[in-house]
Amino acid sequence: MRLRCFFVVTFVALCGQGFARADGFRCPKNDRLISDGDSMKKVIAKCGPPATREDLITSGCTEDGVCQSYKIGELWTYDFGHYYLTEILSFHGQTLVKVKEGSYGK
Repeated sequence: MRLRCFFVVTFVALCGQGFARADGFRCPKNDRLISDGDSMKKVIAKCGPPATREDLITSGCTEDGVCQSYKIGELWTYDFGHYYLTEILSFHGQTLVKVKEGSYGK
């Protein structure tokens, strides 16, 4: 139980800092709304594949010293060019939970 709580707290800490709600993100390619709760497949259908994908990994140890790492989600970055801010999407499992604006794209 303690290990599970550690993973939940770690995920919230990783995804919650500096992230805004996804309700306002519109894909500049076609003005389609990307919303909280969208699946990875739905986001790709609306906005195409991301420029980068990174796994969100957390790890923890039980009281008896067994340590493990787990993939808990992914971070996707969309880069629409130097006139737009990058969009960093955080997924828990296959579901979009947060979006953060980054710096201007390349």
